[in-house]
Amino acid sequence: MLRALRAAFAKWRMDRMNFASRLNAAQALQRRGEYDAAAEIFDEILAADPAQPDALVLSARLEAGRGRLQLAQSRLAAALAHNPNSGRAHADLGNVRRLSGDAAGAIESFKTALALDPGRAAAWNNFGLSLLAAGRAAEAGAAFGHALECEPRFAEALRNLVNTMSGLGQTAELRSQLEAIVARDKNNSEAHAALGFVELDCFAAPDRALIQFERARELGLHDAELFVNRGIALHDLGRIDEAVASYDAALVADPDYQLARFHRALAHLVDQRFDLAWDDYEARLVSPVVPPRQFHFPQWDGEDLAGRTLLILAEQGLGDEIMFASCFAETISRARQCVIDCSPKLAAIFKRSFPQATVHGGTQFDDPAWLAEIPPPDVQIRAGSLPRLLRPRLSAFPRHHGYLVADPQKVQRWRNWLAELGDGPKVGVSWRGGTAQSRAGQRSLKVDDLAPVFAVPGVHFVSLQYDANREEIAAYCERSGRSLRYAAEVVADYDETAALVVALDLVVSVCTAIIHLAGALGRPAWVMAPWVPEWRYGIHGESMAWYPANRVLRQSAPGRWDELIARAAAELAELRAHS
Repeated sequence: MLRALRAAFAKWRMDRMNFASRLNAAQALQRRGEYDAAAEIFDEILAADPAQPDALVLSARLEAGRGRLQLAQSRLAAALAHNPNSGRAHADLGNVRRLSGDAAGAIESFKTALALDPGRAAAWNNFGLSLLAAGRAAEAGAAFGHALECEPRFAEALRNLVNTMSGLGQTAELRSQLEAIVARDKNNSEAHAALGFVELDCFAAPDRALIQFERARELGLHDAELFVNRGIALHDLGRIDEAVASYDAALVADPDYQLARFHRALAHLVDQRFDLAWDDYEARLVSPVVPPRQFHFPQWDGEDLAGRTLLILAEQGLGDEIMFASCFAETISRARQCVIDCSPKLAAIFKRSFPQATVHGGTQFDDPAWLAEIPPPDVQIRAGSLPRLLRPRLSAFPRHHGYLVADPQKVQRWRNWLAELGDGPKVGVSWRGGTAQSRAGQRSLKVDDLAPVFAVPGVHFVSLQYDANREEIAAYCERSGRSLRYAAEVVADYDETAALVVALDLVVSVCTAIIHLAGALGRPAWVMAPWVPEWRYGIHGESMAWYPANRVLRQSAPGRWDELIARAAAELAELRAHS
């Protein structure tokens, strides 16, 4: 009897050793990417013992990775039937449910897993992703925070935390949380990089951001994303050559990182090194925020257009559409026919200005059914790609006197309206522009900030602010005692705006679309630009390559709007004295 027991125990021990060996072999194959061979071993183990818990869980992970979610879920259910207190199996089931689109089921699985084992960083991270999918972003942010408490150097959880909390507008809390992580672990390069990104993107503080990026580099982080963010900080500080070098380093780290090419283009463009910029600027077209408007026509790349119809597609904002239209006349002259796609706000102006072309006014998200109503295109091009073919260097920019045409009757009506204001220059003003994505905070003012300009005697001011209303203007006039005229037609109809701009003596504005409109109409405009403006305005001198009539007044140092506004007021007073 004793001999039989010893023999049975020895066989059981050998089976266990064989099982462990087979399980290790399957995992090794899985790590090498030999998934079919690994799955075959798991299947053999489960054929011999269908309730073997390790094989069930590990094979479920393999099948989930191969997209066989239903099989993975059934094996995890079997594992949990054998051991309902397996935190690992509950966490894996939560992940399979998440990948299957079952956010509610995933959330319940992760709750159970984390109740059994709250130290699972990956489970907290995936719990957060499931909460995000269920629209519970605030709870998701807390889950990502728990993941980082378990594993402070969990890069994916860190990224998820930053994206979630910044998306919720919880930027101060996010910065405090990242500062706490860095304080606990001063050598956490990913946390320094994340803190730098928050300083740059949420607080517009490139100087503080750069300190964090440099620390991350010192700690050995050299990925493309870090170099791009560092380049943006350097660009925002006006250190353009250093920014270009950082983008170059990003492309060494990852030659396919298109964001580095795009930002390198912006650095070259703001420095007016157009020959170096335009090829990289094509990287903008792969951005997820660019509407996917590439219709099924061949791309025009500068070849002969004789006898052919070209479709020019609008892109970006209103100011960009106006600026890129400076290339339209030359392009139209090369083709049999041109179709110009533009914002509805610009359709009337473009039809008048480019009568040889067919103009379609619509949004960049319109259904392409409108193509059936135009001459069939032979080739297409995005409007922002025209300068690559027609403006390869600064010397290729024409000294034009305006390429857009306002309605003459409307111009005369506005001249009559302005004449009623009395003698003295008639000046249009705009004080804010852009969106959160286009750095509105860095290039916008409050109307009260322009008090020194409005105080210039003998000058009549008219609001050109596109989003102002009568109440805002009236409130300013009441509290300041100044006169600022407002016309609702200017806000409602861009064709009226163009006519008024032509009737005015001068436009004074921050960087916004009205500057492009004035320049394209050939009317004088003074641009009040921040220390480092958007690339359209350049970074040196008073001239704009795109608009000979425009003049750029630049900050003497970052944030010094007071000096710039005082200068604009003084020069306006001098202009009045000589008028």
